Amino acid sequence: MRVFVLGGTGVVGRPLLPLLVRAGHDVVVAARTAQRARAVAAAGAQPARLASYEAAALTEAMRGCDAVVDLTTHVPPLSRAARRGAWAQHDWLRDEGTARTVAAAQAAGAARFVRDSVAFLHADGGQAWIDEDWPLAPGRHLASALAAERHAAGFRGDAVVLRLSLLYGPESSHTLAAVAMGRRLRVAPVLGDGGAYLSSLHTDDAAAAVAAALSVAPGGYDVGDDEPLRRRDLVGAQAAALGVRRLVRPPGWLPAGSTAEAQTRSHRISAARFRAAAGWAPVHRSAREGWQAVVAALA
Repeated sequence: MRVFVLGGTGVVGRPLLPLLVRAGHDVVVAARTAQRARAVAAAGAQPARLASYEAAALTEAMRGCDAVVDLTTHVPPLSRAARRGAWAQHDWLRDEGTARTVAAAQAAGAARFVRDSVAFLHADGGQAWIDEDWPLAPGRHLASALAAERHAAGFRGDAVVLRLSLLYGPESSHTLAAVAMGRRLRVAPVLGDGGAYLSSLHTDDAAAAVAAALSVAPGGYDVGDDEPLRRRDLVGAQAAALGVRRLVRPPGWLPAGSTAEAQTRSHRISAARFRAAAGWAPVHRSAREGWQAVVAALA
């Protein structure tokens, strides 16, 4: 296939590009800067210099592509994530940005549209396994993620939405910040009750899921690793990976309306539907193995 990728230089896009190239796809990637264009070319893909979401430029760049993959996002760093205003660009990309990408993909004649979303959209599940039929509770802070899903669903062709669990990996700024906090302060930035579940997904496994979405049946899918951990066990796994005796979690209390509220829910995400449809399976079965791999990669 000829595949157009937006967000190809992000934390999921970077491991995705070599997967697509090795699979034999002709890959075109939006690149806003010369530096990013060089990184795209080094991965074996073709950079398309795009500085904006102008409709004609987007459509022309996608012309002749069979599929469009939109991974654009702008998650603020941990130091600013609690500020609602820090999410403005992220929300624009998810909502208006996705709408423009869908329109351009349709105008360019693409047959398939793939958009990533977040498993945090699901309501708290307690100890139960959560699948695609579990109720949603987006609230206003996740409204843009739900908007992106609606825009993708309106694509006139085959649309796939992947609700990804909490991403971590050696190139994620949030993961690097967590590693630094663990080493310097012996603190793990994991919010919520210690007995509540938090589903995780290594960025390499997320990239493999996106690649598989090019051929899976259209629809929406939850994606996470095989063994979601309770938060206290996740913190223990991080401590073990860092080689420290113990990490302390922040207090569980959050102010009303906090942007982090969704990340305190108990989410025991099942990827069974996606595994059956795509033949996908995570290399890192849980964050225990995944965090060991992250720390080893950073050594």
